[in-house]
Amino acid sequence: MKTQNALNHLKNDAKYKQGRYALLLIAIFSIVNLFSVVLTETYYLFSSYITQFLAILGYTLYVETGAIVWVIVFGLLGLISVVPYLVCYFLSKKKVGWMIASLVLFSLDSLIFCVLELPYFDVSMLLDVVIRVWALVSLALGVKYGVALKDAPESEEPTLLNTDETAEAADDGQDELSFVERRITLTRAKSFVGCAIALSCIVDGKVVETIKNGETKTIRINGKACEFVVMSPNGDASEIMQIPAGYESRAYTVRCKTGMTSFRVILEETKEA
Repeated sequence: MKTQNALNHLKNDAKYKQGRYALLLIAIFSIVNLFSVVLTETYYLFSSYITQFLAILGYTLYVETGAIVWVIVFGLLGLISVVPYLVCYFLSKKKVGWMIASLVLFSLDSLIFCVLELPYFDVSMLLDVVIRVWALVSLALGVKYGVALKDAPESEEPTLLNTDETAEAADDGQDELSFVERRITLTRAKSFVGCAIALSCIVDGKVVETIKNGETKTIRINGKACEFVVMSPNGDASEIMQIPAGYESRAYTVRCKTGMTSFRVILEETKEA
């Protein structure tokens, strides 16, 4: 239960980071649109409609009057409209309230989009609507997991081997298992699936190592019982391996598998070399 609670905390953290990443993309694409609308007469989706509208308005006035000042003025207004998204992104790192603020901000932006654009809806706008809904859902999920993250309990320290602590334990006559040295040897099968991501190695709810495609890592633990799990950056985790108290080391192989709608991390015990 202790590891499961800590694992839920880590999963919530990963999902919350995905929500913040979506917020950052909205800000980046909004800024890009200020230039792409003027230079190429195109725009990127997953962005602020108000910023896009200001860029289009400035470019339209420039075409009609020939005065470049309109592009500059509305371009600056467009930049100002992106600032709240950037503020929410940076401050949401520590406060989920700013993630909630970004959801409210983009919801208002979407409301304006609906009022100004949907009366003239045609099939060509379908992708705009779908991407906008996707962005809203991404921000809403960020809020959901951010709130859950704030309420999650802190995990205890993992049973890693610490030479200073074990020496003190030996001097104090404490449980001999606390200064037993053994290893968890983890080998990641080389595969195209998930090859670009590093997996987190978690002992008793704490991330203690990361492993890349094709690597082998060794984690030193003491003799006490512990729990071991491997998790991907997006929160998908393997089965929790229960490592009983004792003197034996453990060896595992981890691999990634993907399906139509899922990404799985598979952890299997092997014989130690």
